Amino acid sequence: MATTWDTGDLVAASNPDRRPPVFLPLLDALDFWHRADEAFLAERSCVERGLAMTKQLQARCVVYRLSEIELLIEHPLRAMLVEEGIWSPHEALDRLDLVDFAARHNALCALAPVLPPECLRRALDMASRPGFGDDERWEIDRELVEVLNERMSRAKEHEPRAAQEASLAPRGVTPSPAAEPGKPTLARILLACRAKGRDEWLESSFPRALEYVVNDLEPQHAAEFAQDRTNPLFADLRRALLASGRELWSRPWFRQVFDAEERRGHLRHVLERRERRGVLCFDALLEIATRLRPTHRATVLRSAIAHREARGDERAPVDLARVVGLVEGEERAALLARIEAWLDEAETEERLSTLTTLMSAATPAEAVDWVRRGLGWIATEGTEQWSDVETFFEAIAASTWAALVRTEWEPALQAGGRNWDSYDVRLVAVSHLPEEARRLLEERGLPALLEKDAYTRLVTGKMIVHALSWAGRAQLIASLLSLDAVTWREAASAVGPIARHLDDAALERLCRTLGEPNPEGNWRVEAGLAEAWAARGMHDRAAVILERITDDEDRAEARMAVAIAAGDARAVLSSLDRSLSRPVYRDVMDAALRWASERRDSTWAEALAACVDEPLSASDRLHAWAALWPLLSAHARSHLAPKVERAVDDVLADDDRQDDALCAIAEVLSELRLIGIWKTRATASSYRHALALFEDRFCEFMLPDNHRHSCVLHFVQALGGERALLEHASNLASISPA
Repeated sequence: MATTWDTGDLVAASNPDRRPPVFLPLLDALDFWHRADEAFLAERSCVERGLAMTKQLQARCVVYRLSEIELLIEHPLRAMLVEEGIWSPHEALDRLDLVDFAARHNALCALAPVLPPECLRRALDMASRPGFGDDERWEIDRELVEVLNERMSRAKEHEPRAAQEASLAPRGVTPSPAAEPGKPTLARILLACRAKGRDEWLESSFPRALEYVVNDLEPQHAAEFAQDRTNPLFADLRRALLASGRELWSRPWFRQVFDAEERRGHLRHVLERRERRGVLCFDALLEIATRLRPTHRATVLRSAIAHREARGDERAPVDLARVVGLVEGEERAALLARIEAWLDEAETEERLSTLTTLMSAATPAEAVDWVRRGLGWIATEGTEQWSDVETFFEAIAASTWAALVRTEWEPALQAGGRNWDSYDVRLVAVSHLPEEARRLLEERGLPALLEKDAYTRLVTGKMIVHALSWAGRAQLIASLLSLDAVTWREAASAVGPIARHLDDAALERLCRTLGEPNPEGNWRVEAGLAEAWAARGMHDRAAVILERITDDEDRAEARMAVAIAAGDARAVLSSLDRSLSRPVYRDVMDAALRWASERRDSTWAEALAACVDEPLSASDRLHAWAALWPLLSAHARSHLAPKVERAVDDVLADDDRQDDALCAIAEVLSELRLIGIWKTRATASSYRHALALFEDRFCEFMLPDNHRHSCVLHFVQALGGERALLEHASNLASISPA
């Protein structure tokens, strides 16, 4: 396996006795990227190609990481790092090559007062013209240029001497004010914390004192802290503050309290901790592990777990629970034990989220045990987060509910009624909920809902009307039918779901209430009424209501909604009117694609695929074919293949670079086509500027909240094999050591 490359390796190779700095110039990282590109173009075998791809990804990780870190460094911190000697002024300016012009201007504003005269000319040049990585969006900041010019005009020979003399003078140390009678001094606060009960005005512990100093230290106490450095209590507190891991540099008393060496040590620690923070590595490693065979998966998962535990924070048990389904035996037991240790300190909401995640990988016995624990937490501790309870209940399988008795779930529902007001009635619609639990929620929650405002009744009613008892549904509908047309149109999305549960007479009454639409009326109101008539087989009534929609494109969307609700496949296809504008045609096609995916009918999927053409863009066509592809026959796929190839060419040639479509269709493309896409999209030369990884691009692969990372992993696996995936995982793990 190739040696991993991290941000310090190039410097370490040139001077092995020197500790690698935390910063690597961007140009060095981009040069490594270019060399990896050339290696990929020269390789032919799967193994060689895969290793070249992982080197490209390594370099891209470094560029992304450097850019992200630089963007997140606060500008006052930059200035302080220069003042304290952590960065030289030249290095501080070098680092600004990694940020866009707006962030660079703000950073220069903060640095201007602390830059020595010999650096002002370079700063002025950086502020006056576009830098490496800037594009046509660059614009000059004239106020900054004026400030730098003024500083240069005042930069006489005495200025460095004056600055040196000022640096030798004590900073911000003011005499400690005399303690007023009845006013506690900082020393008294610390003594009270150390000797609990000695002073009745404060009962705490020394960690509580740390929180006080970090968050609420008063100016007179800060002055006392700085003045009396011989006090052993203050020495203990200073050491505890530095060891606490808190970022103290932004506190107004930071310079007063700590000496120069303490300040420098703290600032170095802040930078190192920020560089070690592997926010994205866990998600990336976890997805790689799912693509590997079990024999190789374990190593990657261990790295993922180590990175996530090193990050800490309250979401850790939820993330670690995602790993449980991928490990077995002793490793699974050990991971569950670690999650248990986290849960002991977590809030109820985090506990429920963790159990919800664990449920998908639980054995029947574990599921029953975890559900009992979750219900017990809700009953005894309560929670204000109703949505977490709803998600937890939805994750409980029917077999698990069946294993519970009423005395186990009823206290949780009773506790919920105290905390959630009328929202708990929405739990009526939870899948697999025991019928007696459903009725209990309805009996208590429905009266509370009916007392709510009209809009709340409508939007909540549409979610639960299908799950209510006959009597409860009649009571809700009677309340809603008394509302006026204005209220119904404000909650237009509720019309369809509720109208489908009305009898003919009630539906006629609702139609009369709504009457004619307003000129700017929401077409979903008419669509909802038409859906209800079409579901009864009364298509003529539905057609009459649809004709009330005056806008042709609104009517087209409404017709598609009605056709889908009625399950009328021919009407779905006939709704795809090619005369529609591109945005509306795309919306109508998206609805048709969702319909085809739900039907799982290859015949209608192939008929729909034939409609995927103009006025859709090449990007939209690729998205549509990707959605339909699993439903198509081999013959239909063969027929579409040339069209897919042409659409890929169009997207590759498009300057707007809407590359999500390439990610959507990647898994159906040939190896040769994948190689071509990688050559044009995965190279450093394809980026206009250094921060392109923060834009909508194919290689924005580190982001876990979209499918680009999955797409890149598909390329690596398809073109480089499992060995390349393992190498990529190793590189990701090296970015953020635990």
